[in-house]
Amino acid sequence: MKKLLLTLLGVLTMVPAFALHFEYTYQGQTITYTVIDENAQTCEVASYQDNRIEGDLILPSNPENNGLEYTLISISDWAFKQTGISSVTIPESVKSIGYYAFYGCNGLNKAEFSSIEHLCSIKFGGHYDNPLYYAHNLFINGEEVKDLVIPETVTSISGRVFEGCSGLSSV
Repeated sequence: MKKLLLTLLGVLTMVPAFALHFEYTYQGQTITYTVIDENAQTCEVASYQDNRIEGDLILPSNPENNGLEYTLISISDWAFKQTGISSVTIPESVKSIGYYAFYGCNGLNKAEFSSIEHLCSIKFGGHYDNPLYYAHNLFINGEEVKDLVIPETVTSISGRVFEGCSGLSSV
């Protein structure tokens, strides 16, 4: 019996865990999400194979699946690779953006965030992660920022936050 249980346990550990994926349509764009933590009800934008987006993209803070609301905290690696997005709005809930998340988004001309504090707090891995690398223009709550004043409430700035943001005249 002990041998059978050990064998069964060995087989079960070899079976990969399957992440829950779901689609949610918001502002006319359908995006695939991956649940990160079911108990905390957090999710991330899934990888690029699932997201063929065109035009203006507004990411929701709380995508829903079967009546459950999740908090969007991350954009995964390659999430919008070479998609046809022209603008992206990143909600305050997003804390990290994965490697190459916006790689090849050459038509991107607007990246919008809710606040400078939020932008400065996002963890980026490289320059293809930040939509500003392609968009070059920073928007905060619908207004283009040319002369950036970093508020005193910002105590640290993540790496690569302003990389490619050539639309800024001064900081």
